[in-house]
Amino acid sequence: FPILFNYSFLFLINNINLNKNKKKLKFNIFYSKSIFKNLIFFKNIGIIRNFIILKKKKKNYKIHIHLFLFKNFFFLFFIKNFVKLSKKYYISLNALKLLNYKLFNSILIISNTKFIIDQKKSIYFNHGGEILGILSL
Repeated sequence: FPILFNYSFLFLINNINLNKNKKKLKFNIFYSKSIFKNLIFFKNIGIIRNFIILKKKKKNYKIHIHLFLFKNFFFLFFIKNFVKLSKKYYISLNALKLLNYKLFNSILIISNTKFIIDQKKSIYFNHGGEILGILSL
């Protein structure tokens, strides 16, 4: 269940930023599997509030996305860097606990057999996994 950080990840970040600039808290995008996987991740780390998959016609699915309302704080404006690792690195739970104290303004994106989450939720669920990328805030 790998998350895709190329087109769909950047597409979602751009759409969220664009709609927050327009002060729209609800918008629609077309459905794809990679966008759906990224939406689940965005919901888990708290970037979006909710999303609903709508069926318009025979095979055209749309996703209706609801954003959080923050008065002056938009989470995605503060993302300075996103690093996708070129090799696969696996991290154990003990190493993750030690590394969690060293990551001040960064979020590790970790994938395991069950879900894709950040490092804090991975420690909460007692799971290590594959490091997919690092978000620097």
